[in-house]
Amino acid sequence: LSQSYIYSSTHVSVMVEAVLFAPEAESYIENLQCFSIREIGSSRWIVQHEQLEKLNIQAALSAKRQEDEFVKESLVSHDKLPVLIYELVSIEVWKSRVF
Repeated sequence: LSQSYIYSSTHVSVMVEAVLFAPEAESYIENLQCFSIREIGSSRWIVQHEQLEKLNIQAALSAKRQEDEFVKESLVSHDKLPVLIYELVSIEVWKSRVF
């Protein structure tokens, strides 16, 4: 996390500037892949899930600040939206079968 610190006399507040930088986000996105339902929870799936969480946070920060939306642009340019949709549906199926 890239952070800048704002100091005041009573407390310290942290303002997050970026969760990911564009090259790191692009690398995560290039490597996105679909996992079978049996692979959900595997170490490879967990790594990708953590990366997706960071991408989500960064995309929200960029949109909120009206900054370069490099996460969205990279997802579109690398044609990874179908992978995200597949993963969302897979998780819902997994939840319905496990619970």
